[in-house]
Amino acid sequence: MSVDTGAPPPKATQGNEDIADTPSEFLVEFLTQLKATTSENAPETTRTLVNQSLELATGLLTYPLAMSSGVSKDAQLLANETKAIDFEVLYNEGKTGSFKFFKEMSSDLLQGQILKMMVRMTGAKKVLEIGTFTGFAALNMAEGLPSDGKLVTMELLPFFAQFARDFFSRTPTGSKITVQEGSAIDLLKNLAEKRESFDLIFIDAAKKDYKDYLQIILDSNILAPGGTMLFDNTIFKGATFMENFPNAAFARGGPGVHNFNKILQNETRVEQVVLPISDGVTIVRRIGE
Repeated sequence: MSVDTGAPPPKATQGNEDIADTPSEFLVEFLTQLKATTSENAPETTRTLVNQSLELATGLLTYPLAMSSGVSKDAQLLANETKAIDFEVLYNEGKTGSFKFFKEMSSDLLQGQILKMMVRMTGAKKVLEIGTFTGFAALNMAEGLPSDGKLVTMELLPFFAQFARDFFSRTPTGSKITVQEGSAIDLLKNLAEKRESFDLIFIDAAKKDYKDYLQIILDSNILAPGGTMLFDNTIFKGATFMENFPNAAFARGGPGVHNFNKILQNETRVEQVVLPISDGVTIVRRIGE
């Protein structure tokens, strides 16, 4: 998820440069490449359709954010600080384990506003997040909570847990947020033992574990009656349904996310809707609540 939603991102995938990370960004990238390879001798109707398609795709990527209310100054500052992190250095120093992170893994500015709006619209007072990263989503959701609201966010890696704690401590909203460090599976089991429940749960962590998070949450009633779950990255760049996705790394992850979507579709205790927002967000609620 990109924290930077300006002009179409370039194709670069190294260092701290922008990369395409959502279906809309990839679509803009594909159409930009198509325009560059469309000959001036091509029929005018072809060139017009290519230009119109690129204009439409770019607008779908940038217009919703431009017309929305905007994130808070604290959230914008956190987005900027996330963008400034040198993830290559963190990886080389062993602070991100065996996985090389990049700034686009944070929720983007539009998604931050959507999450805050979801908290307010559902009237949630207790929110759980699985997968903190630098804390952008958590901060926005906490800003949507009432004064007595609480948010618990779970992060596996010590660097990101401490990064988020340090930033939250500089904001008036930070007092609502508790960062728990460790395996999300273990932390969820701990919540289950304590019979904790939450009004809204946002899940944006290891995709291979999504099915386990779902089962523990439903089996242990960690989701409160009438509560809402949100799963992020459920379209996964488009690699969930494209047969020949051009990015090999993302193509490998697509089938796993698709399998989770099928598991969720066949889960009789819930109903869900997949929204084509950012990299795909699935809204889930228990049937009959």
